[in-house]
Amino acid sequence: MKQLRRLLLIMLLGVNASISYAQETMTFSELGFAEGVPINSPIVGTLFTIQFSMSEYYYPDVFIEPFSTISIKSNDPLRNILNIMFEFHDLGYPITLLFSTPTGYFTSGVNSTTWQGRANQITITNNSPDPIFLNRVTVTLEADPELSFSSTFANAFLYDQNVLPALNNPHSVTPISYISSNQTVATVDNVTGNVTLIGMGDADITAIYFGNDTYKASSATYHLTVLPPPPVTIIMNAEKYMTFYYGDRAFRVPPGVTAYTYKVNGTTLTPAKIYVEGDVIPKGQAVVLHAEEGAYPFIVVVPYTVTPSTSNLYGYDVDTSIPADANSLFYMLSQDASSTPGSVGFYWGADNGASFTILAHKAYLKVSKGAPLA
Repeated sequence: MKQLRRLLLIMLLGVNASISYAQETMTFSELGFAEGVPINSPIVGTLFTIQFSMSEYYYPDVFIEPFSTISIKSNDPLRNILNIMFEFHDLGYPITLLFSTPTGYFTSGVNSTTWQGRANQITITNNSPDPIFLNRVTVTLEADPELSFSSTFANAFLYDQNVLPALNNPHSVTPISYISSNQTVATVDNVTGNVTLIGMGDADITAIYFGNDTYKASSATYHLTVLPPPPVTIIMNAEKYMTFYYGDRAFRVPPGVTAYTYKVNGTTLTPAKIYVEGDVIPKGQAVVLHAEEGAYPFIVVVPYTVTPSTSNLYGYDVDTSIPADANSLFYMLSQDASSTPGSVGFYWGADNGASFTILAHKAYLKVSKGAPLA
């Protein structure tokens, strides 16, 4: 295909001049047609394709036969044509009444006429009994909303706080809808675009804009890979005891570690369930860990849906002020008030057993005031 003269610029269509519409001008004298030869094949430009039903080329114009048609089609099926300006060679009079089309409308000046509307393809009929000499055509299409994500791919760890690609919407088009290609891996809020990780695997997250009279329909996508969650390594202190809690994931007990849940029997605190090496601590199960001083990696088990056992131990995934309860006493695992070595045990976390702030992923003990610990 011979080189077309292409022009991309801002065109005023009675709307905001800051909107960058896509525009291309096709000047027929620059296309290298042979004199007097019929133009039977489509002429393909960058943005649009034009097809004449009956025409020949006579420099510098295309000779449009009476009652023939001109078909103009956007090269992008999602991008509609808004405006077509036809310029004629020394016609000398308005041509509005000579052209017709099923959609849109025409306005005319001397030696030109302009179609306005919104369609992906337009067929225009020359109703004149005389030929018309067409010099060039300028086509304006919908603006591109230029949606994109800050990255086209992302890796995320299941359960962790992940920073995922953000949608770039420079023209603030609305509404935007969001979809996930694999809801067993990730779901996405249709309105906000917030992503929730469900399982390991791959999913495409897509933002969709359905278009309006100014902007074309458009979308943007990024590929999300959800990876296995990394181990959580705990550092056991010299006292050899610490509490542990995760509400969103289960863990396999590593070698050298024993985990306990506790229940109150009368005024005595006794182990309710013991987890040893290889056992799985269910999500939402608060425990006391016992091990020698050192570092211990806890491997996350996915999937694991066993319900935690009943216990007087509780926890949170963020620093939390424990809700007050007039009928309960609250204890934390610590050394005594003098920080005596080897004194680790459950002590009040606040005066008189009142509620206190528990740190993220730590556990506290809650017992009834009617059965305080001896």
